[in-house]
Amino acid sequence: MFFPSTKHIILFVMTVLLSIFSTVVMSYIAMAAAIGPWIETTLVLCSMFIFNFLARYAMLNYTQAVGITTAAGGIGGILATSFAFSMPTLYFISPNIFQSWMQNPLFFITIFSIFALMAGSFGFLIANIFEEYLLEKQQMKFPIGDLIYNTIIAPGQLSRAKELISGFFLTHCALFLYTITKFFDQSITLNNAYRLSVFVLPPIILPVTQLPMYIAIGFITGHVIAIPLLVGFLIKILCLNPLFYFYNHMPQFLIFRNLITESEFTLAFCSGMILFGAIKGFFQLIPTLKNFFDKTLKNKWFLNQESSSIVIPWIQIIFILSVNSLFFFYFEFSLFAQIYLFIFSAICIYQMLIIAGKIGIIPLGRFATFVMIPGMLLFNFDPIQITLVAAFVEIAGGVAGDVLFGRKLARLANIEKEDIRTFQWLGLIVSALCIGIIFWLFIHNLGLGKAAGLPAIKAYNRALLINFKHFDFYVLIIGMLFGSLIQFININPALLLGGILMPPNISLMLVAGGMCSLLLKNKEDYYPILSGVSAANSIWLLLDALVKNT
Repeated sequence: MFFPSTKHIILFVMTVLLSIFSTVVMSYIAMAAAIGPWIETTLVLCSMFIFNFLARYAMLNYTQAVGITTAAGGIGGILATSFAFSMPTLYFISPNIFQSWMQNPLFFITIFSIFALMAGSFGFLIANIFEEYLLEKQQMKFPIGDLIYNTIIAPGQLSRAKELISGFFLTHCALFLYTITKFFDQSITLNNAYRLSVFVLPPIILPVTQLPMYIAIGFITGHVIAIPLLVGFLIKILCLNPLFYFYNHMPQFLIFRNLITESEFTLAFCSGMILFGAIKGFFQLIPTLKNFFDKTLKNKWFLNQESSSIVIPWIQIIFILSVNSLFFFYFEFSLFAQIYLFIFSAICIYQMLIIAGKIGIIPLGRFATFVMIPGMLLFNFDPIQITLVAAFVEIAGGVAGDVLFGRKLARLANIEKEDIRTFQWLGLIVSALCIGIIFWLFIHNLGLGKAAGLPAIKAYNRALLINFKHFDFYVLIIGMLFGSLIQFININPALLLGGILMPPNISLMLVAGGMCSLLLKNKEDYYPILSGVSAANSIWLLLDALVKNT
């Protein structure tokens, strides 16, 4: 009979805790701030702090223990990010269906958890198939794995870990004191709505219990997020509002259009920007397909592997595709639709891995669109099916990339292959089991949409793309023209859209944090403590939701 050693029990417990932690933190951050930073940079400091005390008593290899738990716990972060970027799309394209799911918590939680496990397992499958080719034959860096390993072995990192833990506990103490004293109101009003001719300044109301997280995230991301969000906010005030006024006050005979509301104008304009980006992206898909064909099918690298290394992948392929197929049959996907989904998802995930291996970034949304749009045209997907297709590509692609970051870390730290694979699977299973509960609690208590605590801008943008044919054609064209101009300036279009569509209080809190970082010379010194602040704020909000639903 096998009895787990003390080492394996400790690694098991740490993996479970870090998986839940990363799932909670990234679920909130990705829905609230529309960004998906790698949670591994926070997890590694948490692991280092804990294993600095445990390693000496449990006879653990410090570097390997930190590496295993960080790589395994990080799966929850990318899973939550992918879910937050995709699954709320159903709310924006069919709110009645989404609300019916929310009213049945058991069904909501079960579907989310099963789907997370199914899509995540497909990502594991693709990662296992391409691991040797990308890490050995192509010698790709997968920079996040390098970064985490260098963090573990770098001198002086324990003090940074202590700073993160300090930020975590101090934030909880501050929020607890605020809760019991109510020294401030629940929100701080900076200004009320103000109109000057055709220019409108919206009201700015800051939620006190969410303020620490937004300031911290804005500081850590710096000008990368602050400038596009600020530009988007200014475009909304100085460009969109005047355009809306002039459009609605044009003489009727000059343009064939009906009067539309400001909200309809903004949605059509932004939908045009997104549509331009999607069309441009489809032209970039052709080289991707050619690259996949040249580097995999022509070279027959998979068939040339040793027979012993082929047996397990083929068993995995049959089992994982079978259980995924059963899930999609439940939602009435035809067999041909499933074949299309699996093949094109695999091709797009391969390209995601190429990009992740080179620069450490996984463009989830772009490739989800590549699979979703043709599928809508070919198979006439309903709202649930559209959402599941986009989410499947994002989740599987994100998990595959994160798995290979962990495998890269494992090779650098001399971690046994079976150990890293076992604990990464554990991280996926734990995160999948809790993600439905976490999402239901956050959405039930904070709400979804532009006026709620969770704007879910990434999912909202995808809904605009799906519904573009329902918008005013002329405004759509104006948005496409504007989107074509943006490519000539060095600003992230997705974040720019966030500045336009995101509630102004959220975007300005992020901007304020980013601007603060520009005032400091060595801003990196503050990253650990602010990472603890943002993580603590997310945990606090979930605990608050649990208390309210008890």
